[in-house]
Amino acid sequence: GKDDCVPTGKDKTSLWFTVPGDEEPGTFDKVSSQFGSVGINKTLIDTRPMKTKLGTYIFFLDVHGHRRDRIIELVLELIVLAGHTTTLTVLGSYPRWQNHGGCVDG
Repeated sequence: GKDDCVPTGKDKTSLWFTVPGDEEPGTFDKVSSQFGSVGINKTLIDTRPMKTKLGTYIFFLDVHGHRRDRIIELVLELIVLAGHTTTLTVLGSYPRWQNHGGCVDG
């Protein structure tokens, strides 16, 4: 959707980013470790080639928490200010799916 969902306390935020020097070891880890260092769970990590230059990638992350949660805001701000990303876009925040004990077929 065009607007974020209202924070529920059990949310997920999706984002993508690029990093400087993709070929250097540890560039992704500089971003990823910022979330882990404050106890934010990462539930999806994915990469896609950018197709503009060999060896450059777009990284996708889903993390627990809403983009309006102060800790998420601070981590995103730190990542940008530290220069760990060349581009960072928050795709959105939305409630996490909750399995309430029902069975799923297939």
